[in-house]
Amino acid sequence: EDDIPIDIHIGKLVDWLVTRRHVKREWPDDVRLVRMKINRAIQDMPEHPQVTKLLSGTFINYFHCQKIIEILKETEKDSKNFLGWYGSQRMKDWQEVIKLYERENIYLAEAGHLLTRNIQYEIPYMRKMITDSNKKQTDCDAKYQELANGITEAKKRYVKACKRIGISGNNVKSELLSLLKTLPEDFRVIAEESKCLGSARQYYSDFLAYTLPHLATDQCTPLLKFVIEHGNVTTYEWTHGEPPCTIVGDKRELHNIETDKTTASDEIDFGDLGGDGNDEIDFGDLGGDDGGEIDFGDDLTTGEIDWGVGEEGDEIEKVDLVVEEGGEGVGVIGVGGGVARGSMAQSILRNAHTRAQFVNELSELEGFLSQRVCELCMEEQHVLTDFIFNSVFSTIFSTIHIHFPIHPSIQLEGFLSQRVCELCMEEQHVLTDFNDAPTSIQCLGTTDIHTMIDGVSKVLALLNTTKMHHKLLISLSPRYVDRLASSLRSKLTVCDKLAASQTVAMERKDHAATEQVKVKAKLRLVIERTRELQRHITEDMSKKCKNRQINIMGSRLADV
Repeated sequence: EDDIPIDIHIGKLVDWLVTRRHVKREWPDDVRLVRMKINRAIQDMPEHPQVTKLLSGTFINYFHCQKIIEILKETEKDSKNFLGWYGSQRMKDWQEVIKLYERENIYLAEAGHLLTRNIQYEIPYMRKMITDSNKKQTDCDAKYQELANGITEAKKRYVKACKRIGISGNNVKSELLSLLKTLPEDFRVIAEESKCLGSARQYYSDFLAYTLPHLATDQCTPLLKFVIEHGNVTTYEWTHGEPPCTIVGDKRELHNIETDKTTASDEIDFGDLGGDGNDEIDFGDLGGDDGGEIDFGDDLTTGEIDWGVGEEGDEIEKVDLVVEEGGEGVGVIGVGGGVARGSMAQSILRNAHTRAQFVNELSELEGFLSQRVCELCMEEQHVLTDFIFNSVFSTIFSTIHIHFPIHPSIQLEGFLSQRVCELCMEEQHVLTDFNDAPTSIQCLGTTDIHTMIDGVSKVLALLNTTKMHHKLLISLSPRYVDRLASSLRSKLTVCDKLAASQTVAMERKDHAATEQVKVKAKLRLVIERTRELQRHITEDMSKKCKNRQINIMGSRLADV
């Protein structure tokens, strides 16, 4: 029996001690009294490195108290009398604690409770904290990489948006303003490409003249015709039919919108007027003794005004002048043009109204050509279908006469004959619809019209690009530069926000790593003290069980 070990599960350790009557069931009440004694005794402790080590990290138990007494035997040896008793109050307090612990084996129940709590709760909780810290660091790394990808994507979107506008993005506002310098060249290219649309416009005009004779030919895309013939001239020339003698451009300087500085005072600064504080205006020397009166020259009473009319009876040459006021542009027809101001000084493609009309006429021409291609394809298909049906009905009609030469069906024969005649008339009508049309209409097929459509689409594409759209808006409204620049900078603001989130993620990762290091150090200490506590418990329990081997099951602790 002495060689048979005693196996006790860690969860049943305290119950085993109570049921085997090693401790009382009321041991928690006695432990509270002991804990009160320890709290009072611990307030007065000598400065010793081993004492500091014992009191740090774990809960003080009976076995710690034994070590404290051993240390006090060295520190309080001067208070020992000839009978072997210590006169030090520290030694008396801790000896009293030991006696209370050993009464009815209270220390054994408390040590078993501490061992169970450390193994089942404290150590697993610390391991879980370490696992959570590792997971938090991994999540922070993933979040950091995700934010880095977001920053990359935001920068790509910014570069892409700048590329669509046609700028590099280094200095957004100045680059946007510099786009206006290339606007005249863009309009020149569009005007040159429009000259290739002369044949398409002429085809549209001839078609309208043939199908709608009452329609005036000058009503067919007049602005497109003007641009083809004269290029991208001023709106004044398009309106009045002649170039202006003087062009007064827009004096607004768009680069001034870059300066957001405001003066501290709204008063007008006249500069230094000079003088000794006398701010009167010096009109100079008026001269003479006439008191500064104005000299009007000779006596006006004898002089007469020469009106330049000539003598009586002379014929006056009449000049018919027609003065036109076109809003902001004023000109005199027949006298070499007038002065073009404001919108009249702008080119046709620069002016918003004429440009809209130009785009509408291009869209009109494109729509006509597309519809004409569909009509030609349907006519070709219709002629082919009529020819097939005509051949089929003729074959059926011949078959009836072959199989029924004596008594053919009069009703069927009459129907087929009538249908053949109708198809022949439809085919002839289709073929002769445009026989009397002009050669310019008849000679063009679907391939030629497709080429015209490509030319019109090319000009429309030049006008409808994103870059051109922004250029025109900038030219119309200087404030649009600020809005567009703010819109582009907002894409980079996202990068700043994501970078700040990256910093927060790295701070969280560093904090989790620091906490993990602290928890690992504490876990090592708790495991070390738990193993030591388990060894003391098994040794004391073995003494009380006739030196039999005591095995505490479920108390195996892995290293950190």
